[in-house]
Amino acid sequence: MLKKVAHDDLETLLEIRDLWVDMPGEMLKGLNLDIKKGEILGLGGMAGQGKIAVANGIMGLFKLKKVI
Repeated sequence: MLKKVAHDDLETLLEIRDLWVDMPGEMLKGLNLDIKKGEILGLGGMAGQGKIAVANGIMGLFKLKKVI
């Protein structure tokens, strides 16, 4: 039997706030994301919507950009 756990009770493993990445052909503007322990994260969408920019921004492969 599966045990139900409240989402807010889980440990946060990764917290991203206001992530901006500008890379050729793709731009990510203001992403907020929390990944909790035990979650499986998948990013989906059409080409050029920022999926690769998320990974590249987290890994530091492209310069982060913040516009205020």
